[in-house]
Amino acid sequence: MARKNGGARANPKQIRTDVDCRAARPRFDNGEWGPAKISEVTGGGLYLFVTPDRSKPGNAASKLWRMSYRFHGRQKTYSIGPYGNGTDGTFSLADARRERDKAKGLLKEGKDPSIEKQLDKHRHAAARPFEEWADEWLAKKKVEKVKRGRIVAVRDPKTIEVLELRVGYVKSRFGKLSRQDIKRPDVLAFMRSYEAEGKLETRDRVRSIGEQICDYADVEGDGYNPFRNLNGQMIANISTPRPGVTEPRDVTRVFRLITAPWTRARFGDVVGLALRFDALTIPRPGMVNEMEWREVDWDAERWTIPATKMKTGWDHVVPLSRQALAILRSVQKLTGHRRYAFSCSKDAPLSDRSR
Repeated sequence: MARKNGGARANPKQIRTDVDCRAARPRFDNGEWGPAKISEVTGGGLYLFVTPDRSKPGNAASKLWRMSYRFHGRQKTYSIGPYGNGTDGTFSLADARRERDKAKGLLKEGKDPSIEKQLDKHRHAAARPFEEWADEWLAKKKVEKVKRGRIVAVRDPKTIEVLELRVGYVKSRFGKLSRQDIKRPDVLAFMRSYEAEGKLETRDRVRSIGEQICDYADVEGDGYNPFRNLNGQMIANISTPRPGVTEPRDVTRVFRLITAPWTRARFGDVVGLALRFDALTIPRPGMVNEMEWREVDWDAERWTIPATKMKTGWDHVVPLSRQALAILRSVQKLTGHRRYAFSCSKDAPLSDRSR
């Protein structure tokens, strides 16, 4: 009968067969379970490293194949992978021996097997489909590190929805290809399909997203990016400047226009009131649209935009002038029973198209 350790069967002295691999257990020493290192019988530095399961004393939490070797005079460890039947990323005894022999071959060539394994991972990552990189890039765009070391969601659902839509355009054309397989002429043809429809702004946004994803996917640092420097081959997107109104008489004229009675107003001219309130408070675009009554402190005469709506990740307080408060009191008569202050036919944020 095999010798017992703390009530458990003793480990095999060496790994000879898969039966020994399955029988391998953690080591019991001084009343505690610890990791066991069991060498493989054919040598070459190969061994099975067994870690204990803290919730089930005597059982193994993991069994990992490792190999000890020396490189340029330094003792190192090459991680082969978990023991198993050879499927789903695991390695049987025979697989582990083959991996050991490959590592020995690399050492004879003067190469470090651990470094070569990392390089193989990078090469494999570089060959990933563009759609995988796009999804990963999009996930990271939803969360960024901002001031004071805080990590917050920096884009509201509407912005993410637009990003997902534009990323989808690029994925639909190039998603199955690797970065290196996307060629400049194909990208240029794709951009010109937007030009043919007169969608120059969409073209520029989609091209920019493609460029950013390619930069993100460039793990090898080769700089290849077929979405870059296409301006010379595309129609120029010339925008019409719309400078802000700064002269007092021009500001007066604008206010008179948006305060004048509008006979076709369907909802008590909530849109006109929102424009006036926006001009008096100057928040970020879209903040007035999504303003909620619970955010208004009438006593303190201020409007607190919650952190969830802000890029900074913390609350933003907007002082309310007597003119701004007067507008809110007018709007309260129309929508005070709703969640959103500036809402029209239904209790929903005012549409950007109405502003």
